[in-house]
Amino acid sequence: MEEGVSGKDCALSYTVIPAVVFCLLMPVAASYALNLSTGTGGTNAQAVHALGVTGQDVNVALISGGNARTTHEAFIDGNGIGHVFAHDFAGDGLLLSDHDTWMAGIVVSGGGSVFGDYVGVAYGADLHSARVSDSNGMVSSIFLTDALNELINRHDCRVI
Repeated sequence: MEEGVSGKDCALSYTVIPAVVFCLLMPVAASYALNLSTGTGGTNAQAVHALGVTGQDVNVALISGGNARTTHEAFIDGNGIGHVFAHDFAGDGLLLSDHDTWMAGIVVSGGGSVFGDYVGVAYGADLHSARVSDSNGMVSSIFLTDALNELINRHDCRVI
């Protein structure tokens, strides 16, 4: 594993593990990749979007203690197709979370009728929201290993 690699071509810092890039959404969470994201400390996502770069054909995994709400309008495209999928690797069922929905929105939000200008940094990507924490809040290495194996090998996630 190679740690501390700075992302010259990326607005994010990351740690490289073979075939997987772990992105850390630092203070960009507050900007939500919106109009104001071009300011100091912003992602400059609009400039990238203006070049035609989106998350199209990219699979992203969000590993957390809960799950994003897959039915949020910001995750459903104009054809009615959802771009957020929820998985439970702890065996306690899905646990919908405002936090995880917010995190998913930062990455893949397509806006929608209510949130039209709130577009994620990688809109158009598919996001797999993976719960790895049981009902007691405990994370097992088995849950995490199972999640990584399935997300990488079955769902072709390359951004975790």
